[in-house]
Amino acid sequence: MTIQFNSLEVYQDCGFKAGKAMRQQDIARHDNERRWFKEALYLESGDYKAQAEAAYKAGYKAGYGEIKVEYFK
Repeated sequence: MTIQFNSLEVYQDCGFKAGKAMRQQDIARHDNERRWFKEALYLESGDYKAQAEAAYKAGYKAGYGEIKVEYFK
């Protein structure tokens, strides 16, 4: 039996906030979101841990975005 303390949307939102903070170079806010994620992930059990981590990574990628290099003309 797997216990789910938080929904996957919560982990995805946390990852999004961490990615956005890193993009804005706000390390303190990034570390706070990452710390909360690690503590919440510790409480999860079974296969749900892998799903939660995948949701966090997907949110992080969406929050960080894609860096495009623009060259001078």
